[in-house]
Amino acid sequence: NEGKIIITMIEMPLFPLQSVLFPDMPIHLRIFEDRYHKMVQHCLKEDLPFGVVLIREGMEAFDPEVEIYTTGCTARITQVHHLQDGQLDLTARGEQRFRILKTSRLFPYLNAQVETFSIDWHEHPAAAHNLAVFRRQLRHYLKILSLVHKEPNDLRQLDLQDDALPLLYLGASILQI
Repeated sequence: NEGKIIITMIEMPLFPLQSVLFPDMPIHLRIFEDRYHKMVQHCLKEDLPFGVVLIREGMEAFDPEVEIYTTGCTARITQVHHLQDGQLDLTARGEQRFRILKTSRLFPYLNAQVETFSIDWHEHPAAAHNLAVFRRQLRHYLKILSLVHKEPNDLRQLDLQDDALPLLYLGASILQI
């Protein structure tokens, strides 16, 4: 079966990073720049997501002219801790992938008109075997990673999704490459 793509257009602030965010995955950020303090306040006040985009060229901190890729993931703030030095410790969760249609610098932070898209994907029966192999390899990778970091984990407690997309997103987000 072929999947159906559902598209929605919205405007949102962007947070360029040196990492990629995937749907349903958490991200932890330390907010220290004034422009991102303002972005967080805006998102919390209006109950809006922000977009996480991978940096193509430049650095995220203090570089207003950073070059970014045109695909990213929306992030919804789940926790904010105010630190004594004025910084914020923020946790957000990835929601939907998006493509940037147009960027704007009307705000202190980068803003964009984006189209979000989610894939209503129905797995092909032949993919079940490949998914089972990937799940075993991912479990093995996590076991090796816990040994390298000397943090033994009981992997029997780990819920490696039966659904293909969440499992693939999880694998892509934890690979240390």
